[in-house]
Parts: sequence; structure tokens; C-alpha cells
Amino acid sequence: MREPLAAWFRLKYPHIAMGAVASSPPLLYFDGLEVSWSCYDTIKRSWPEIDRVAAKPNGLSELSKKFKTCKPMKAASELKDYLEYIYSVVAQYDTPSDYPVTTVCKGIDGGANGTDILGRIFSGVVAYHRESRNCYDLNAISSTDKPTSWDWQAMHMHLTNNFLFLHIKRVLHKFGSNIIFSSGLRDPYSSGGVSLP
Repeated sequence: MREPLAAWFRLKYPHIAMGAVASSPPLLYFDGLEVSWSCYDTIKRSWPEIDRVAAKPNGLSELSKKFKTCKPMKAASELKDYLEYIYSVVAQYDTPSDYPVTTVCKGIDGGANGTDILGRIFSGVVAYHRESRNCYDLNAISSTDKPTSWDWQAMHMHLTNNFLFLHIKRVLHKFGSNIIFSSGLRDPYSSGGVSLP
């Protein structure tokens, strides 16, 4: 495995990956740029909550109502795919001056649509679209719009550094074994690369 995902995979699954080569991994670009721990925590807790609600009698109808879907949901995966797409897009394009990760997290943390987990997630959806709509089309994401491998790398680069690895240097120093970090001096990402003793 290569790139930043290789390093994160090795850190998370050391019992599966014996080592990793992370070439040009700008892991330190975002060190200290935490957006919101509570936003991360809400997103993390939302996945099993979606499954829990979907498993109830009329649970999919409840989710459809909660997220104002244009059509009744047939499976919880429709909502999960939609949310994963939003998170990957905001992370990929988290640029000035709008900073969509901050926008979505402010929506989630603000909880204008309720303080329960799913109400807060829906507030993030509204913030992503920058307006309240009559309904939200979960099927508007075509197969070509689904996250690419770069989208996932970018999402992990932003979300994981911004939320989970709040002290990435400390995590790497304590747990970063059998990872080769390589960057060439002409590599524009080398300034965000890892250099460990």
C-alpha cells in the first residue's frame, strides 16, 4: 500500500498489515487544524444509529421523514452512501473562503434540527446545501459521482487528521512502527511529510 492511507491502515490494523510504504504522505499539513471533536463524535455515532432506527418497524419511513427524502428510502445504505458522499466532497474541497468542513460541522454542532444524533446529522446536510429544501434527493448522486480513491484519501487526510489524530506526531511516535515514509525533495508535499528519528 502507498500514500497516507497506507500509514493509517498500518496504525489501525497492525495485526493485518505487517508494514506500509507511505510515499508522499502530507500527514502533517493539517496537524493542529482541528475543526470539531463533537462533530467527529456525532458522525461516528450516527452510523450505528442509522442501522438501529432502520431495523425498527417503519424505521426506514422514520429515517425518510427525519432526512426529508424526496422518495421513501428502501434501505439504510441509501442514506449512508449519501452522507459518505457529502463528507468526502467537503473534505476534498475544504478550501478558503467557504471551508465546507467547518460549515458542515457548524451545522452538526448547532443542531438546528434537534439535539439527537440524527437531527444533528440532518442539520449538517442542510448546512452542506447551504439552504433548507423541501426534500433531499438521495439518488441524485450518480455512480460517476461516488467517491474515488482520491476522494477517500482526501477525506481521511482532512477528517482523520482534523478529528481523530489530534496529535498525529505523538501517535506516530508511539505506534508508528514498520512504516516507511518517503518523499523526494522536489515533491511539493514533502513539507508536510513525516520525518522520524
